Amino acid sequence: MNEITKLSQEQLEAIPKHRDEWTNKLGALKFNEPTAKKSIEWLYQLSGLSKPHIVFVDSPLAMQSAANILCNKGQQVWRQVRRQVPQQVRQKVGGKVS
Repeated sequence: MNEITKLSQEQLEAIPKHRDEWTNKLGALKFNEPTAKKSIEWLYQLSGLSKPHIVFVDSPLAMQSAANILCNKGQQVWRQVRRQVPQQVRQKVGGKVS
């Protein structure tokens, strides 16, 4: 397989045309949050997965911010679990194992 390392001049000149074409197509779509939510839930159900927590945001920047917040929150929870579980096990089991 040949790896592309550089675009040709023709490809570079075609970028604005294709960008504008897709921006116009996607911009013409009307977003329907309830329909999107139903579709996402249906897909997860079809896949046999638990229903996800769905977050809708207004922009790619907001999407990145939401992802960072959610990932950070998950890390905080796991840090807390890793701290508390061994301590609780020692308290509950330690006195009984002597």
